Amino acid sequence: MFDSHMHTPLCHHAIGTPIEYAQVAKEQGLTGICFTEHMPLPDDADAHVRLKLAEVATYRELIFEARDQTDFEIRCGLEMDFIPEIEAFSQTLLEAHNWDYVIGSVHRVGELAYGVAPHPDDLERYWRAYYALVARAAKSGLYDSIGHLDLPRRWLQAPEHHLEMVLPVLDVIAKHGLALDLNTSGMRGDLKATHPPLEFLAEAFNRNIPLVLGSDAHNPDHVGSHFEEVIKLIKSVGYTEVVAFEQRQLEKYAI
Repeated sequence: MFDSHMHTPLCHHAIGTPIEYAQVAKEQGLTGICFTEHMPLPDDADAHVRLKLAEVATYRELIFEARDQTDFEIRCGLEMDFIPEIEAFSQTLLEAHNWDYVIGSVHRVGELAYGVAPHPDDLERYWRAYYALVARAAKSGLYDSIGHLDLPRRWLQAPEHHLEMVLPVLDVIAKHGLALDLNTSGMRGDLKATHPPLEFLAEAFNRNIPLVLGSDAHNPDHVGSHFEEVIKLIKSVGYTEVVAFEQRQLEKYAI
């Protein structure tokens, strides 16, 4: 079983070496890990929270050097923002290197960046715009999974009829053969829930959408966090396996 969502200091908001992440994973009995660093943007926009363009090669070398220093399985992927205006840029970045796993995430809605709340009167409009972007991401053909499906719950109240709003998005994800990032970072914070929550996971199971376990670790201590608890949760809605990716190909692991 893999932890397939984690970061390095090259995103400028994580700590620890890849070897340290691997050591924690090994101690927890995991099969391997996959780093998924935040992609660079054109002109190095938002470079304080992600790779710079010139650091892509450095990132890959960092992972490959760690791989050579241990017998533990370490893979190299990306967490890619879905921004409609830069789809061609994203495609070029994917084609320039061999990646093991690519997460598609939406961190910005219009002019509102991650963590910025809309006006209260615009809350439902914001959520609908967010999920419209997630659906477009699923249709884009760029990604292997959709990251932290309900991410804005970290700083926003969930909309009324949230599940009803999400069901068509899950239909799109299933139709286009993507997995879901089963992201345990919410368990570590005030939310005390996975991204996505259990009711969404039950609907994902009904649509045969595979799940990729990911701690979204920005610190070695986060690796594999709450995995045992989360596995019990997903078993309760019918899942008997989780998946990981190598060279963009899906692998199944019984739970």
